[in-house]
Amino acid sequence: FDLLGAFLLADPASYASMILFSFAFYSFAGPWIVRTIRLLRQVDRLHHRAVHIDLLNPEPLHAFSSVTSLVGFSFVAIMTFSMITDPATQQTAAGLALTASLPAFAFASFILPLWGMHRRLQAEKARLTAEVGRRIEVTTARLYAHVDEDRAGATEQRDRLLALVATRDLIDKLGTWPWRPETPRWLISALVIPIALWGVTRLLERAVF
Repeated sequence: FDLLGAFLLADPASYASMILFSFAFYSFAGPWIVRTIRLLRQVDRLHHRAVHIDLLNPEPLHAFSSVTSLVGFSFVAIMTFSMITDPATQQTAAGLALTASLPAFAFASFILPLWGMHRRLQAEKARLTAEVGRRIEVTTARLYAHVDEDRAGATEQRDRLLALVATRDLIDKLGTWPWRPETPRWLISALVIPIALWGVTRLLERAVF
């Protein structure tokens, strides 16, 4: 037996309650998976139906990233629960494969429903870049004409050109992922917990046995 298994067998009441809790937890796995898939598909559909995409006002575009990140965190919670309640599963090939796949499911459930909006944001950014590029080209030509013909108004054209260049730089900095910068960092930090737990458990097993 591993360390946690030996502890549970030494206390039959705790072991029995843990079994009952595990049964209740996993009995909801099927309905939870079905509802999760429906929820993520609904997020994807709503993103495709969005009419107005405003890169300069990204907060509404970030609305569903909290939902998908919570779904990803739920996979992390399942992995952590499995490690705590049944460490023996980590000693089998099937158990290790399942545990290793859960982080992939966590990231997939977070990113894939938002991929459609990411593509739309990319297209909107490309459109804005093309528009400002066209205006820069026209304004540059006008500036050259004023200089070549030694006409008044070159300074005004220069100021317009500088404003357009600043606008282009601003557009270049706009993000095309529909989430706040801290959201993926939060999910990655959550993934560290079961990995650290697994490492501590292995160290304790080696120290005791």
